[in-house]
Amino acid sequence: MFVFFVPMNKYIYMIMFGLVNFWSVMIHDGEYMISSAVINSAAHHSVHHLYFNYNYGQYFTLWDRIGCSYRTPGEELLNPKLKTDKNVWKKQSKDVDAFDEFGKPTDASDATFKVGPHAKTKAL
Repeated sequence: MFVFFVPMNKYIYMIMFGLVNFWSVMIHDGEYMISSAVINSAAHHSVHHLYFNYNYGQYFTLWDRIGCSYRTPGEELLNPKLKTDKNVWKKQSKDVDAFDEFGKPTDASDATFKVGPHAKTKAL
């Protein structure tokens, strides 16, 4: 429907379509090439898939920051040695299981999810 509401040259459309598909593959491939607080990188997107309630932005982190859904990727997602460490995977699995059906941390979750500028109570 976008094509009908925002007309553009067919070649520009094909280039944009290709770039969007390339970007989608890049944020899902697990290769964390950049560590930026502005660009929503593969590490940011991994946080989105691990914890469900963070980093919804497609390209940039601005709206996540404004909407209080931004979470900085941890070192374990950026360090090549840590991202393949089985102990890190076990911790991430434990953290993922510590969320309720609405994506909010439960009492069993790690304390890191309950601190920060957006925490309103001790038990979110």
